[in-house]
Formats: sequence, structure tokens, C-alpha cells
Amino acid sequence: MSFLATLTTLGLSQLPGTNLTATQEEQGVDIVMLMDESGSMKKLDPERFADEAAKLLLDIARLFGKEARVAVVSYGDGAKVLMPFTVLDSAYTGIKKSIGKMDRSAPFTDINSGLEVAYDLLEKRDGLNQAFVVIMTDGEITERDIPQGTDIFAYKEKTGRIAGNYNLRNWPVYTVAFTTGTTIYRDLARQTGGEYYEVKGPSEVPDAYLKVFEDFLLRFVRRYQPVQQGNHAEELIIDESISEITIVTSKKKGETVELIDPTGTPVEGERVKEKAYILIKVTKPMPGTWKVIFKDRGAVMYSIVIPKILEPEKPDLPIDEPVIVKVKLVPTEPDKPIFPQDFSGEAYIHYPDGKSESFMLYDDGKHEDGMPNDGILGRSYYSISNEGDYHITVVIRHKKTGSEIRVKKALKITYKPKIAVSVENPGFIGEPMKVSAFVVNKGGRVFTRENYTVIATGPKFDMTTLTLFDNGAGGDERANDGRYTALFSDTKEPGRYSFKVQGDFEVQPLKPGEAVRSFKEEVDAYDEVWLSLGKVSTPGCLWFGELAGKTYEHRIQIYSYYPGKVTPNFYTYIVEKQGKMSIGAGLPVIKTKTVPELEQGKPDFIKAEAQIPGSTASGKYTVTATGMLQPLSKPVKASYEFKTSTTGKVFLTFFGFSVLVGGGAGLAYWLATKD
Repeated sequence: MSFLATLTTLGLSQLPGTNLTATQEEQGVDIVMLMDESGSMKKLDPERFADEAAKLLLDIARLFGKEARVAVVSYGDGAKVLMPFTVLDSAYTGIKKSIGKMDRSAPFTDINSGLEVAYDLLEKRDGLNQAFVVIMTDGEITERDIPQGTDIFAYKEKTGRIAGNYNLRNWPVYTVAFTTGTTIYRDLARQTGGEYYEVKGPSEVPDAYLKVFEDFLLRFVRRYQPVQQGNHAEELIIDESISEITIVTSKKKGETVELIDPTGTPVEGERVKEKAYILIKVTKPMPGTWKVIFKDRGAVMYSIVIPKILEPEKPDLPIDEPVIVKVKLVPTEPDKPIFPQDFSGEAYIHYPDGKSESFMLYDDGKHEDGMPNDGILGRSYYSISNEGDYHITVVIRHKKTGSEIRVKKALKITYKPKIAVSVENPGFIGEPMKVSAFVVNKGGRVFTRENYTVIATGPKFDMTTLTLFDNGAGGDERANDGRYTALFSDTKEPGRYSFKVQGDFEVQPLKPGEAVRSFKEEVDAYDEVWLSLGKVSTPGCLWFGELAGKTYEHRIQIYSYYPGKVTPNFYTYIVEKQGKMSIGAGLPVIKTKTVPELEQGKPDFIKAEAQIPGSTASGKYTVTATGMLQPLSKPVKASYEFKTSTTGKVFLTFFGFSVLVGGGAGLAYWLATKD
């Protein structure tokens, strides 16, 4: 395979977890070269692959003005630091000396020791440069390669835990392997957001190192591969948004690359010529159609914009929360324009098991992306229901040049209880509010502790603390249903009431060996009270109430304290008889007739029509009226009582009274005249 052959599959990407600004393009990078010094690596030394890799790193760093530091760690029978972090200008010689110190006869290939020593180096270094690790190895890890007495499965589990620590710190691990089937190294790259490359021999090592370093260059890339032998010409479309172009091509001895600007003039640019490759950089290229002529595979890198991942903002996300991806296109220079219509975006979510899903990003103002054509691409995607270490790769494509750039971010999906809170508020002063809370995402998990308290704050900032219970009492409708409730009755003032619900949980693990986890979560809710219930007028026949077979008007007096006009619309009236209900008896039917528009401090009446069927039994009835307070769209509920009777009962009552009165008068007359 010739130099840059692997560029045919190259996707230019940024290191995971970086939220870029335009000035971060100049941020430095720290590289740990993790070298396998087992005996089987001796065969690589005659080609001096480390020297070539170091030289390539130096050339790339100089060409793009990058500040880089390199450290070298060897691993085999344990691990040791051969060279601490050294500025790349000095590191070229240092790397060669470090390689010379390697024993290359170690009986083991203890990668875990190497990863731990590299982690310690990165943890203790000065500065906050981006960082990554490059592993050079020649094979898979077997029981023969690890310290005696170590279980291979336990060893690989430890590797996974170490990879999780690298992922949390956004330190990707890249592997250059001289063999196939190196599962442990593939998994290590995948779990940390790095890449895995297989090479057939030392001559391909520079290719792999170039691909690794391109992850840091933040350039749009388009690959070219001639379809026939001989010179091959490609056109490059350059506009005002492009601040730099770089051509990287493979070459054989005596070959060169020709670059021609839009006027037909050959351009030398800033060139680095080596035996296997040519690098050409042109800053501030003239807008127009350029032409590049070469014979072998190559790539053109464009400096157009820097994608900055705005969301996910944090490196961790709770399960069952939608994944929102939002990327801002930042100009490489303050005066450079951005043409949003020239870009498209796609996001990939990489799962811990290696599976990936993708979805398009938009800049149309309809997909969590801000305003249309503002240079921010985004979209809300499905929620993820399984815990683990994930990665997001965002691919931004430039339509004019046919190039693309990739930015990555590590994302840890973790479980935490999600509290749902409901407040049932009648909307009237003096009526209690029912506050309920429960966990909506238990997902089969066993909660050995689940406690809730609520801090209620009134309009005048008076505070009350309540404990929520799931015992079927005190407003809780059913015991042990997972819904915890308390009644808040201190609603003596109009205005807003806020509720801070605090949950304290202990959750048993889903998998054996995992630890019990404790959580403390908070959720805020609020509601408002603006009405008070005045006198309710229910006419009827004396003390008998409303007679069956008649129609009456109920007048419900309501006061409003809202600073504006509101209308209480009662849509539903539920009528229930107090005491025993006779079989076949009818129920009164109540409907709203007129609804007032209430002004602050001015009481008025809702008028409702009450139809009392002839089959209505005598007794007391409770009416529960529910509706909506407009234009606030707030539910309201009010209750009142009234009595009913029948004509027969009234007649019998008056007849009995008449008999009683008449009999009493006759008796009085007889007593007065019996002498």
C-alpha cells in the first residue's frame, strides 16, 4: 500500500469532547506514544518506523502552526516512561533515543499497565491541551501475554474500566496494529472515541500516524484517487469563505505535484517534500477555480469553518431524555463570511456495542436549531434507554468543495430517577391543593428507599414543608401505587404558589456486582390562585328546596383578584346525592347559562340552569363544577350544595300541618267552652 492509501477512507474529525471557539484552532495537543516492547516487536525496528512517525508529526505540526508535546511509554512486563512530555521540536531526537531504550524482549504484553502509566502522565501534565494516546502493537492479548495467574476475562474487564476513565476525560485512544483480529484494541478505540488502524508493515505506519494527527487539524477534507495511470487533474472551487487549502499526496521518487491558480499561474505555496509524500499549503487562496495535477492518491484539506458542538453541552445525559444535537459553524477568521446554504449536517450516535444510528441536521429553524440559515445546525433525536459510554460524531459537508469535516463528543448515558409532579388546584382561595410526585422511569428497578418532601412557598413568601405519603390517606387515593401525595391547605392568599419537590432514593442494581446507588433529585412546580367563591343562590319552595319537575336558576358568586379580565367557564357539573340513592331515581341536570367577564375586585355571578326531573328523590345534593379560567387556561373547580323535594311531599307536609293546626284549634275551643 502506497503512502496516503488509507486516506481514501479518511474522515477528518476533531477530538471528542471539545467545544471549540474560533481561537481554539491554535490550541496545542499532547500525544502519548504507547509502544509495545514485547519480543515480537523486534521485527519492526529495522525499518525505523518510530523515526518516520516522529518526523511526520513534526512536519504536520510545523505546517499548521500547531504546538504539540509528545511523551513515550513502553509496556510489556509492566510499563515505564521512556520520555516525559516534550515539545515536538525537541521530541524528534528524543523519540529516537527513547525507542533505543526499549528492551523488546518482554515476555508479556501488559497493555493495562501501559494505559495506567499513560493516564498518570496525562493527569499530572501542565496545561489543558487536547490529548490522545497512540498505541503501537503487533497482536491480540491472550493468556500468554498477561502476568501469570491473571484471569483473561478479568483482565479484559479491567481494560474496559480503564477505557471508561479515558472516555470521561475525553482522551481518545488510537491503535496502529500490525496484525488482524485485535479485539481488545478495537474495543479500546471504540470505547474512548478513538480509531483502530491495521497496517501490513512499517512502511504504512506514517499513513496511520497522519490519519491520527488529522483528527486535530480541523480541516474539511476531500479525497482523490486517480482512475488511470499518469497525471490526474482535479478542480478546486474556492470562494471567499475559504482561508486556506492544503494538498497532501503520495509520491514516488522524482514525482511532483502541480498547483495552478484561477489565472493559470503555477503556485509553489509552502511545501514539505519527503520521499513518500508532498504537503502543499496555500493561505488566503484567490477565489475561483484552481487545478491540482498529481499521479497518486491524495487529499485536499480546506480551512472553511470550525464546527462547535453546542449541545449536548455536558458529557453526561440521563436516560430517557431526548438527545439534542446542535452545532455552530464558527468562521476561521473574524472577517470571513459563512454561507449557511453551502453546508449540510449529519449526526451519528455510536452505541457501546458498536452499533450506530444516524440522523440529518437542519438549519431551517424547525429542528432545535435556532433561526433559519443562522449557521447553527441541529435536531432533537430519540431518547436512549440504556446506560453506557456513547459517542456522537457530527459530519458537516461543504457542498461546493465536496469536502467534509467530523467533530466528535463523548457522551455518558446514566440512570437517575426522573420525578414527575402534579398539582391539583381548584383555583379558589381556601381550597386545598393536592401535590403528588412519582418516578416515571423506574424501568424495573427496585427502590429500597423512596422519600419525598415538598417545600411550598406562598405569594407572601411564607414557607411550609410537607411530607408526601403513599398510604391511601391524606389525599392519597390508593396505597402503595408508587404515587406519593400531600394536601397543602394554606391557600389563604391570591397569587402564585411554588412547590419544590425533593426526592431521596436508594436504587438496587440491575446487574450482579454493581453497587447500590443513592440519588437526591429536585423538581420545581407552581400554580396560581386568583378566585374566591362567594354566595351560591339556589331558589326553591321555602325550606323544601327545589321541586321535582321544575327548572331553576343557580347563581354562583365569584370574586377575582387577577390583575386583568378573566372568564371562569364551567363546562361540566357533576351532581351527587348525599346519602342513599333510590333505585330508578333521577339526578338533577345543570348547565351554564351565562358567564361573566370578571374584573379585579368586582364580584359577579355565573348563572346556571338546574333542571330537576320528576323522578328526582328528595334530599341534599352536592354539585362539583369544573371548567377553565380564560385566557389563563387554568383549570378551576368549585362545589356547592342544594336541596330538592317533591310536590307530594310539600302537599302532605302542608296537609299535616293544616290538620295539626285545625285539630289544635278545635281542642282549644272545646277546652274553652266545656263548662
